[in-house]
Amino acid sequence: EIRLSLVGSEMCIRDRCNMPISLGVQFDMSVIQQGLFQIAPKSSRVRNLVWEIDSILDDGALSCSHAARIAGRADFICSTLFGKVGRSFLAPIKGRQYSTGKSSKLTEQLRVALVAIKVLVASAPRNEINLRTRHGSPVLLYIDGAAKRGDQWMQFDATLAKQDELRIGAVIVDGNEIEHGFCDVPQSCTDHWLPRKQQIFMTELLTAPVAIRTWQHKLRGRVAFMFVDNNSTLCALIKGYTPALDACELVGRMWIDVASIRLGLFLDRVESAANLADGPSRRDCALLERLGSRQVQLDLSWCSSLGANSDHTTWFKTPLIASS
Repeated sequence: EIRLSLVGSEMCIRDRCNMPISLGVQFDMSVIQQGLFQIAPKSSRVRNLVWEIDSILDDGALSCSHAARIAGRADFICSTLFGKVGRSFLAPIKGRQYSTGKSSKLTEQLRVALVAIKVLVASAPRNEINLRTRHGSPVLLYIDGAAKRGDQWMQFDATLAKQDELRIGAVIVDGNEIEHGFCDVPQSCTDHWLPRKQQIFMTELLTAPVAIRTWQHKLRGRVAFMFVDNNSTLCALIKGYTPALDACELVGRMWIDVASIRLGLFLDRVESAANLADGPSRRDCALLERLGSRQVQLDLSWCSSLGANSDHTTWFKTPLIASS
């Protein structure tokens, strides 16, 4: 409280012991004995945002200035939630905010985004700080994607219009245990991707939620370092946001899954030559086999719900979320 007063903030006296409030943020100390310090948005902020979104949905219109206000309020609430969860759903709203057109009519993308934000602020896990040592040593995750045209493996800057094969690979190092997996990217995923000169960015991005899903039983409540050798993929994951809606969905899914298992995730770049997943993405597992790695099947069972026509609530009500 003294530190907050030094920067000009006044803490709410109500429930001072367990639920102090400052600058629209609630600090939950009721679980401090469990070694947790939780942060949540003030309940009135959530109610006001939900009410405002309901009004927009009823009116069927969202002006540029109103979109800016909704984006600002939603972004503030997202900052109090676990990890970067929620930021990916702001893409259509920010698109309307900076639109130069005169129409304020709600598009289907805007409608889905607004309803998704309503679900998010009501059900997403709070941000929390674990004051106790998390279980075990940090886990290392390596992810990679690759594209093949004929017998040629493509580099990220390749511009061939079509790739015959898109593959992903992932590796987990948990103490002395190493596991790896690889597979082709199913057409159920690529059918919903926007047209591009190459899809390596999307392929690499897909591997992140796949890795979290595959090893969720090992990652729950842990700290993990995820290593990526693609700058665009790394930036999108760190920001929790990317302008492309299909990529935004993958980023959002990963952070939802990270939050649901309370994974303390750190992301960093690794050179391709040092990326343990580089081999598996090309079905070359010789190095990992010499290291004693065990091959597992990657979990892509959730990919059938990808795409604009899927129910937005599946982003929050997947089996992984329900198990948390």
